[in-house]
Amino acid sequence: MFTAVVRVTGAGRLADFRERLRWLLVRDPDAEDYSEHHDTAILEYRFTPAKGIPFPAFAQASVDFPELRVEAEWDRDGVRGRAVIENGQVVGGERGERSTEGVYVATGEAGRLELALVCERQGGCWLGYAASADRHTYFRYRDGRLELIAPDDAESALEDVAFRLVEEWIWYDQ
Repeated sequence: MFTAVVRVTGAGRLADFRERLRWLLVRDPDAEDYSEHHDTAILEYRFTPAKGIPFPAFAQASVDFPELRVEAEWDRDGVRGRAVIENGQVVGGERGERSTEGVYVATGEAGRLELALVCERQGGCWLGYAASADRHTYFRYRDGRLELIAPDDAESALEDVAFRLVEEWIWYDQ
């Protein structure tokens, strides 16, 4: 089961943010159903997504309303997570106890992925995956040496690390 709640708060134009987000979600062919709850001080969106939270739409709307804070919380099969977006950038977050990897995600204009990075320690080395809007790679760090691994050569342990990042943090167009 996957559930998520996204709250938008701040001393800003919540009604305008709401309209901008609706406009973005209506035009997104992969957008999933959600329910909307709001009052004068907060917007709240609730999802039970099959694919993921539409972070690009929230990040893009956040760029237009930098005075507002977008906070997402989710529970996916018992793993809880949280991310905070301000001015289109992920400025904070945390993941649940079952997750041990470090995650960094940065977006640019219109929610474009600048860098997503995940690392997980396994045995005596670090396994990782890095992606941008234009390319991606796997890597291994062991004994002070960084080894880049082509996607076609990645073993299942590297793919597992990458899929955890993609499933919880990145919502691809394709």
